[in-house]
Amino acid sequence: MWLLSCEYSHSHQFRRTYARSIAKSELGDLLTLRDHFGHYSLDMTTFYADGGTDEFEADIELFEMVLAEKQVRQTEVVKNYLTSDTPLANGGHWLEGWRSTIRTATNKEELIKQYADSISLSGTGHSWCLGSAKGNGCGGLCIFEAQLCVDCKYGIIGQEHRPVWEGIRDQQYEALALADIGAVGSARAHEIIIHAEKVLSRLDKKYC
Repeated sequence: MWLLSCEYSHSHQFRRTYARSIAKSELGDLLTLRDHFGHYSLDMTTFYADGGTDEFEADIELFEMVLAEKQVRQTEVVKNYLTSDTPLANGGHWLEGWRSTIRTATNKEELIKQYADSISLSGTGHSWCLGSAKGNGCGGLCIFEAQLCVDCKYGIIGQEHRPVWEGIRDQQYEALALADIGAVGSARAHEIIIHAEKVLSRLDKKYC
């Protein structure tokens, strides 16, 4: 009995560690969960995460662990934004108002938690997305098309995303140096460079 209990304890701890790793992933917890459960689309994973079920067995406990860890991570992210005055490349149109409120709040920690609980962040690697696969924003297309996040009202781009956008810009310059990129490829590379430079410029000064 003790051995079984011990094995369960170790297994449970491993699953919690796994859930924590997923929640902290900059590439988005839904993508990782989609691969883990073998779902054919993000919509199916979102359906499960929102409490839906179908004829397939779902690991509800793991989902609950991920969602709990995600909320912890989300509060950390929101707190970092609200207790800092560093420039944002996107999201400042509403986060600045929250920052202003936090400065004069009597209980800053409680207000930050309330703010964090009122939104749902998903990581794309180059931004945080407040949209969803159910119609808000681009429906998850921004994971593959980073430029969609630059002026999206559901996107947040902070200083932690700078290296990614520098990489996106540099990658396009490398593409332009290819002899066979063609007119269409060249036009697309220039378009992405413009968006990347816009992000980096905004991060160098106060977002407006």
